[in-house]
Amino acid sequence: MDIKTVVIEKHNGVQIQDRDYTIQLLEVLSCGAGVQSTVLVLKVIEGLLKKPDIIIHANTGSDLPYTYEQVERLFELATK
Repeated sequence: MDIKTVVIEKHNGVQIQDRDYTIQLLEVLSCGAGVQSTVLVLKVIEGLLKKPDIIIHANTGSDLPYTYEQVERLFELATK
């Protein structure tokens, strides 16, 4: 795939915009749902940090139940 070619994808109501990534990079916040990434997500929600293009969580299937509960809570807050 050419770096300028991007597929527009919709998932859970989120749409990634088509753009030239050689000029404007994709800004991604990786959220593991621990203390540091939770604070970063909350600061984005509160408008204290710039909103990234997408926030991702890698579901390894081996996290504790609390982690998945935290991801759900953050998702609910972020999509209000």
